[in-house]
Amino acid sequence: MDRKLALFIDFENIARGVRQHHLEERVDLRAILAELEERGRILVKRAYADWGYYKDYRSDLLQQGIEPVQVFAASKDREGWKNGADIRIAIDAIETAFRSPDITDFVLVSGDSDFLSLVNRLRENGKMVWGVGLRSSSSQYLMKSCDHYILYEEIAEWLQDDQPDGHGGRRDARQLLLMTLRRMSDRQGLPGMPPPGTPLKATAVKSAMRRIDPTWDENFEGYGSFVEFVNAHQDVVLCGRPGDSSDFFVAERSTVAEMNLQRMLDFAQTSVTVGAQSNGHVTGPAAPAPPPAPVSVPAVTAEPLPRDEVVVAIRGALRVLGSTEGSEEADQRYPVRGTHLKTRLRQQLPGFEESAYGYTSFLDFLLSMRDHFRVVRSEIRGDVLVAERESPADHNMNGQPEATPGGVSASWAQSPEQRYLAALRIRRIRHVPMEERYEIIHTLCRMFADAHGREDNLSLKEAKDRLHQWFEENQPSVPWDSVNNAVYHLFWTYCFEFGEAEEEVPLWDRPTQWNGGMNCAEDVIRRCDMGLVRMISEVVGMVDPRIVIDVLGDGDMSRLAYFEEICNQVNQRFAIAVR
Repeated sequence: MDRKLALFIDFENIARGVRQHHLEERVDLRAILAELEERGRILVKRAYADWGYYKDYRSDLLQQGIEPVQVFAASKDREGWKNGADIRIAIDAIETAFRSPDITDFVLVSGDSDFLSLVNRLRENGKMVWGVGLRSSSSQYLMKSCDHYILYEEIAEWLQDDQPDGHGGRRDARQLLLMTLRRMSDRQGLPGMPPPGTPLKATAVKSAMRRIDPTWDENFEGYGSFVEFVNAHQDVVLCGRPGDSSDFFVAERSTVAEMNLQRMLDFAQTSVTVGAQSNGHVTGPAAPAPPPAPVSVPAVTAEPLPRDEVVVAIRGALRVLGSTEGSEEADQRYPVRGTHLKTRLRQQLPGFEESAYGYTSFLDFLLSMRDHFRVVRSEIRGDVLVAERESPADHNMNGQPEATPGGVSASWAQSPEQRYLAALRIRRIRHVPMEERYEIIHTLCRMFADAHGREDNLSLKEAKDRLHQWFEENQPSVPWDSVNNAVYHLFWTYCFEFGEAEEEVPLWDRPTQWNGGMNCAEDVIRRCDMGLVRMISEVVGMVDPRIVIDVLGDGDMSRLAYFEEICNQVNQRFAIAVR
């Protein structure tokens, strides 16, 4: 789905922060827009200030298409003017949310904690909220409340060297190309993205460049096509079209992606050469005489590797792709998509083809090794999820339907339960069975109560470590991931309240207590369940309690009334939108 954004800039807040910390002489509006344009189409752009104080920004606003909204000082006190801007932004944001329901994301450029209520109200109405501000002057509570928070220092830094002057103009095309490649490569390995080191399609790179700088076009640089433009910079990028592919691929020099792209090009060229020689001639405008000696290509001409060696290679690939450490020595904690696994396998074993083992598809090849790997259907049509047997990833996939031979049908549709689980995965929430999750929360509540009785300022990190230790000693059957994921459920549904500390101290290391005065496990569980159901609704729309109880309640119909009440509260915002 294409994201549609509405941008509201508390200009006085960001300008004051920039001045106080001597980051730059001017606020770099272009950097902010370039970062956001990668995430979707910006339909609303408004900046709020008393523009009598910022007359020199007139050209910046015009160049970036930002609408300046005048907010006069409420009094001679500058603080009064700032509060007036806050109120105006809040009113306009709520009005936009109801007048333009197709806008999916709201962006607030401010570090002011006064916006906490606005952020929470927008999120309650199913909107994704982004924040942009300076690390040193942004409220920690605001940063935690937003779905995503972008630090101004980071985006200003990656654009700073790419601007020929301080007031716009097209970027240097070479720097724009490299910057785009690096930013796209940085996102590889994230859920739904290709694995790190994958060469990028030239068409995707061009589209990303145009999103960052809509004024850029290769024709303005004197080139007839994008590939011609890329080939003019061969000292910093490699571009080529492997074999019979209709797509050109691009990779920055001196990276893993360049090595992989070069392998793809070499393998395709070698295959053509070997095929031509086998027919008694060499393709090309002039065949050399005598013909060149046959090229040795073990991956193509030799016998296929023994199955045991392929099993070892697949196991290693799953551990690299499915662990945070990215190591073959680590346990696989997350399922891996079949397409990503095959790409990785071909990197390890160039020329690998399942047909060499007598299988017509990679899925059938994997299913022939069920003793070693678990293969289940994915929410992504036409793909599967793969996990090493007895790994944490394998345990997390319990209950999901296993794939069947013959490929994944293109017409296969998700069940409602799978759609709800997929919605949680989109929000980076991993599902934990109800019985374990509720028991973990009850245990954590007891730990906080005991710490409070001893007047022990327990941090969330310390509580989580004690929780892991308790279950390892008392109930080792509860998986480590279930404990970890349950704590993350509580964190992302805002069940915790963190004490004051130095700004450089992470939230997890600060004194922690239950949010909003909650003092019993049932209150915490209800808040957590409400947050999870709300996350599902942000993806699928109105939620059905009978499906929710299958997903979050393990089908325990005795809790139906409880989930009906929660779902009715979450669904109320859709009724408001209709009215």
